[in-house]
Amino acid sequence: MGYQRDIIINAPIETVWKSWTSEVETSKWLAPKSHIIFEEGKPYEFFWDEDPEIDSTIGCTLLKIETWKKLRFEWQGKSEFLDMFMSPHRKTIIEVSFLNITNGIKVIVNQEETRDLEKWDEYDKWMADAWEYALTCLKTYCEESHKKIEEMKDCC
Repeated sequence: MGYQRDIIINAPIETVWKSWTSEVETSKWLAPKSHIIFEEGKPYEFFWDEDPEIDSTIGCTLLKIETWKKLRFEWQGKSEFLDMFMSPHRKTIIEVSFLNITNGIKVIVNQEETRDLEKWDEYDKWMADAWEYALTCLKTYCEESHKKIEEMKDCC
């Protein structure tokens, strides 16, 4: 099945990009804690619980970076679905594209993979909904951050 979610953000690419590439920035919209070393093959991990083994993407890495254009990284579901991402299975792959358009940046989150596993359809739906919510949070964060920067420029 797979899924794709997208949103248009009225902010510069630098603001949107940094929101995905910085531990500080991702904590404002995606997860309370993260471990990011922004290099291909390095950790791209997010933690929604104090226990890193629960509801996290521990062990996930950045697979591809195309600055200002694309990120590809490993991903896994919350604890309820974790068995689908452990051996003999593997983590899934998420690709995020950033497109400059007339009224901002279009961010597209895509996961094409499907697996013949009992709970996969349930995971797909849950994850698609979770990304939709996350993208809404991203939009709010980026647009408010950009607005504050612009206001600071106006006052000084």
